[in-house]
Amino acid sequence: GENISETYETEIETLSAWMERPEARQVILDPRAGDIGFDWHQEPSGKIWWTLVMGKPEARTPGGDESDPATTSQ
Repeated sequence: GENISETYETEIETLSAWMERPEARQVILDPRAGDIGFDWHQEPSGKIWWTLVMGKPEARTPGGDESDPATTSQ
């Protein structure tokens, strides 16, 4: 799942707001999700965008292949 928000100043404010929204809370608390990505971007105007991506550990990265040495750790 994925959550995207704008304008909150800190990651704590963002997570608190997401936990108050049922759809966003469901993404955060999904028991199937074991991998997480959390990042932000600030526009030159000052607006901040926050993104949370949750996924299953066994899910492959798009374009990745376990048999490809470039994507397999040694």
